[in-house]
Amino acid sequence: MSKVSQFKKINSIVAAVYVVVVIFALQVIELGQVGTIVVIPLGFFYFFILKPGRILPILSVKPLFWYIIFFLFASFSILYSIDSDAAFETQKKMLIVLLFTISVFAYALNSIKAVKVFFIANVIVLFILIIYVLKLGVSNNSSDRLADTIITSNTYGYYVFTGLSSLFMLYPYRQNRKQKILNLILLVLGCIFSIMLVVASASRGASIIVGLLIIGNVFIISTASKKGILKKVIVSIVFVVSTFYLSDFLNDNYLDDSYLLTRFNALEERETPRQFHVRKALEIGSEHPFAGVGAGNYAIIPKKIEQGSFSHNTFTEVFANFGLFGVFIYLSILFKIGFKIRKNVKTNNKKMRVINYQILFFFFLFLLYNTLYVVYLTTIFMHFLFIVYANVLLIERKLKLEIKQKKYSLYG
Repeated sequence: MSKVSQFKKINSIVAAVYVVVVIFALQVIELGQVGTIVVIPLGFFYFFILKPGRILPILSVKPLFWYIIFFLFASFSILYSIDSDAAFETQKKMLIVLLFTISVFAYALNSIKAVKVFFIANVIVLFILIIYVLKLGVSNNSSDRLADTIITSNTYGYYVFTGLSSLFMLYPYRQNRKQKILNLILLVLGCIFSIMLVVASASRGASIIVGLLIIGNVFIISTASKKGILKKVIVSIVFVVSTFYLSDFLNDNYLDDSYLLTRFNALEERETPRQFHVRKALEIGSEHPFAGVGAGNYAIIPKKIEQGSFSHNTFTEVFANFGLFGVFIYLSILFKIGFKIRKNVKTNNKKMRVINYQILFFFFLFLLYNTLYVVYLTTIFMHFLFIVYANVLLIERKLKLEIKQKKYSLYG
């Protein structure tokens, strides 16, 4: 193995460890501040600053450019915030999330192999989480909600979303037979335990997302097989039903008296905290329509439910904190990413079309997650969004190269 190959291999291991440590390991051992003060700045320097020739091209990528504008405008809001201390604390968190996202994005842009390194890292986090929960001695037969420890009930859903999405996105890539079988086994186990995790954590939002994630990806991947349409549908249905049935078999209360089911049944009884926060955020945003009340300030405005909480909705939270101007900037990030994904879907390359449909479906689920939680304040969501976007850009580059090669073969 050449020195260059050895360096690339070491670099990929460093990148994977970097993600696992930042988004999961340090949180579990209650050393999150080490990540904030030491690990993320070091990663930002190593993966981004040490590439001086690529700094400006990376920063000029439109979604990242708008993301930086969003951060700068949010930082400016400290000047007019109702509580400047709360705004300053929020901006420190946003800065760390931004630096981590940029560092990961910079490395992911190297190649599709680099993107796969981060997918694998998120899969590792998912299975470490599964082992971590099982070691807690959680009873799958309990009708109680999985207790919040260092990881909150909502955060379980975040890890499942990124980990399971990574497993599905890895599947269509070229692999030998052994790798394909291993990936399929991990996929089945990942689906089963992911369902069990969201049931145990009783997160309604996560359970909806995970259900859609499994069903949607199975049907998308099945389109790549050489079987007839009827066989594709049958195989897909069998896989989905079997996965949910096995989860139900391992967790007796999944369809009976699980706390998750109890929470769903209670939705029509009264206005939930999530509904209240969304309504309240819209009211506050309407009272301060242009620039909002300032970063993190929705969380400190007196509320009759969950004092100091958040609106459980990225769009309404942005509207309350940053007004219509902030909503426009945030939507610009998503619009630029969505436009590029839609453009790639039109390819005639069957293999890439499947991957692009997976990415498009992920983006739909990401938008759905925006209506359930505030995503821009967590490294888990933002780093993964830009890993997927790096994959989109690399696929676009590959498709353009294929078109050029075809033209060259025709006229060469």
